Amino acid sequence: MRRVLEIALGEALAKKSKAAKPRLAQGSEETIDETVTLRVRGTVSKGKDTDYTPTVDIPIKLALALVLEKAGYGRQGQRENAIALLTEAMSEALQQGDEPSEAIAERIKDIDKAMGLVQSSLSDLPLKTRNGAVKVNVTVDEVEPVLV
Repeated sequence: MRRVLEIALGEALAKKSKAAKPRLAQGSEETIDETVTLRVRGTVSKGKDTDYTPTVDIPIKLALALVLEKAGYGRQGQRENAIALLTEAMSEALQQGDEPSEAIAERIKDIDKAMGLVQSSLSDLPLKTRNGAVKVNVTVDEVEPVLV
């Protein structure tokens, strides 16, 4: 089977399959052993590959652990204090939601600035290539066998 046909069938049948799944009976199991003939018509196109600058998500747990370590909470006697501090801060954050106090809003600005500085250093990373987008516009119809 040609690669382009595999792609076309995969995309088209995935859409049909997604729509059909809810109509299956719960707890059912059906055995399938069928040979089908399909007619596939349409187009498959692939856009040009593009270069991009990779981005990263800053691992927040690791960043918090490093802040605690650098603030002196890494010693054995201070760990309980660090856990209490983090628990209190997380609880307050959940309660305050998107309405921090003015002082905390200033700390958030400091964090945003630090994150911006880290993100800006990403422009020094080598470019990566992203595969061009594949667009599939096909119809798939089952062809009834002709009895002779």
